[in-house]
Amino acid sequence: MNLPVSKNTALPLAPQGMLKVLGKWFAALMCLTLPAGQASAAWFEAQGQALLAGKPKQQAREEATAEALKQAMLFAGASVHSVQTLANGLITEDSFQVQANGEVNQLELIDEIWKHGYVTVRIRADIFPKPEQCPAAGFQKTLVTTHFPIQYPQQALDGQLGQLSQVLPRQLKQRFAQHAPAVSIQAIAPYSANWYRREIIEQAPALARQHQAQYILGATITGLDVARSNASSLAFWQDDTDMRQFSLAITILDGMHGGTLMNKAYELTAPGNLTERRKLMLLPRSFGDLLMVKP
Repeated sequence: MNLPVSKNTALPLAPQGMLKVLGKWFAALMCLTLPAGQASAAWFEAQGQALLAGKPKQQAREEATAEALKQAMLFAGASVHSVQTLANGLITEDSFQVQANGEVNQLELIDEIWKHGYVTVRIRADIFPKPEQCPAAGFQKTLVTTHFPIQYPQQALDGQLGQLSQVLPRQLKQRFAQHAPAVSIQAIAPYSANWYRREIIEQAPALARQHQAQYILGATITGLDVARSNASSLAFWQDDTDMRQFSLAITILDGMHGGTLMNKAYELTAPGNLTERRKLMLLPRSFGDLLMVKP
């Protein structure tokens, strides 16, 4: 029996900056298991040659330099594609393509020799590899999640933020739609789950099958604490320097066998504004538009 998804109501906004980061972060999840390539720029030396054949010297020099640069970029890394077309057992088309994967940051001319109608140049190039395109980026990823439990519920009493457990997954669903269209939360099960417990993780594949999702997004709000200065201990409602902490732990599980694909933890701290007499809590502007929970 499928559990109903909680309906959207007029609830506060969750931390926008963090949710935007989470949306982009999961969009790159499928690329993280690929072999890591070169992460920084490197210097390469190469040699190129061009025939004069009545050309201006400047043109011949440029051609030789371009050939040397091409060789250096191939040394830095390249993609090779070969396609053959067969018809009646015979090769009718044979194509071979080599594409360099890098950007030149700096180019230095080491040597230049003019001899026997040729110009030979030796260069030194600082080449930065281009980030590889993830082959799985174009495929839709579907998730299912639950309400995000608050690890220390007493912290939510300060500002009455108990509804954040339900608000955050709905806001995260919206952020995925805005910033990572290849990722979608298909369902939000209307209950909280402690995804750090083994018996809960073992039930993850059943939850994924129930909602026909590929992955399970488990999250726990690990911190909502407020730190007040000594000056505001007696009249803290008059002081706007209170610090509200927001911490979130994220787990991504495979929907097929329940294996853990990734764990991430996020934490933000910024000045808040707590009005005790109205029991109204405003999360810091850096957390998003405005999180406001009234009694």
